[in-house]
Amino acid sequence: MADRAVPGPLAGGRVTDARSLPGPGRLAAFRFFPGRSFAPTLKFVEDAARRYGPIAHFKLFFADFFVLDDADLIRDVLVTHQHDFVKSRGAAVLRRLLGDGLLTSEEPVHRAHRRAIQPAFNADRLAPYGEVMVRRSRQLSAQWKTGESRDITFECSGLALQIIGEALFGADMSADVNAMRDAIAQIMELFPKAFGPLAELTDRLPPFLPARLEFENVSKRLETIIERMIE
Repeated sequence: MADRAVPGPLAGGRVTDARSLPGPGRLAAFRFFPGRSFAPTLKFVEDAARRYGPIAHFKLFFADFFVLDDADLIRDVLVTHQHDFVKSRGAAVLRRLLGDGLLTSEEPVHRAHRRAIQPAFNADRLAPYGEVMVRRSRQLSAQWKTGESRDITFECSGLALQIIGEALFGADMSADVNAMRDAIAQIMELFPKAFGPLAELTDRLPPFLPARLEFENVSKRLETIIERMIE
């Protein structure tokens, strides 16, 4: 935050020795790895930011990690000097599922994808998207009854899929919502495992082993739904 002191190595507006930045020790850094969810990881980076300031450094195995908790520094990474950085392991894992798309690609592929999708987000297209969002939300809420319990994550993920299908692709995804919602839920359960200390080893396992088969199966289920939308 603005009222916190900038670490010494950042004096003058640039890092003179990134490895000398303060941060958790090697043993404490193992809390960075998620278990069955990303909750421990989030708690770890929040604690690191609170204790060490706008930028914290820690080391795991042979890799250096940095936690940024300052708007100006984050803008430098994402905007001002974006071409000096590449996407994280998370994007690499998603690439196995989503391919080399807008979310996972690097330049120059990312630039080509970005330009191709840009017309869908022009100002004159946003109002119709809003109409779809309101109508679909009202349709969903009309199904709810006073006194009953609902899984809001389950409900809203289906709503989001229906809105995306109609607004961006002109497709009614109602018939596929449950199948896609289940597949995404399974992916979210598998995803934290891809960041664990044995993740690199898992990636090299034969494709017929359970650790790989589960991921491949859910990928094929999503691909089938998406291909049907394209047709």
